[in-house]
Amino acid sequence: MHVPTVTDEMLDKVLQAAASPVFVEFTEADSVVSAKLRRRVEVTAEEFDDRVIFLRLFVDENPGPATAWRIDSSPMLVVFKRGREIGRIGGDVSSEWSASAGFAGTPGKPRRALTPWEKYAQVLLLTNEFMFVD
Repeated sequence: MHVPTVTDEMLDKVLQAAASPVFVEFTEADSVVSAKLRRRVEVTAEEFDDRVIFLRLFVDENPGPATAWRIDSSPMLVVFKRGREIGRIGGDVSSEWSASAGFAGTPGKPRRALTPWEKYAQVLLLTNEFMFVD
């Protein structure tokens, strides 16, 4: 799916008028990292075409919204709902995050077994967390 490119004037109008969430890709025309994100955004836009509005704004041609929304780096994907920002993600999208690697702990250091008191404290903490789950 082709993601429409907008200017700063068009962006404000769409954000105020849109009933569904709006994903705005703040990008640069000649950036390799931005090009990678553009391809991913197009695939995602195809999947969520009927539920979400996807837009692309080139910050090198339209610096106003980038300044107004405090876009520090490019590419940046910002999600709006009813004209207000509800989330953002940005930076290099070339690598995938792995939960097993992210929570593996300190490499080369074996884990020691918990003492009985530590196990008891762990059970109490988990029980407390489960009580407050919606």
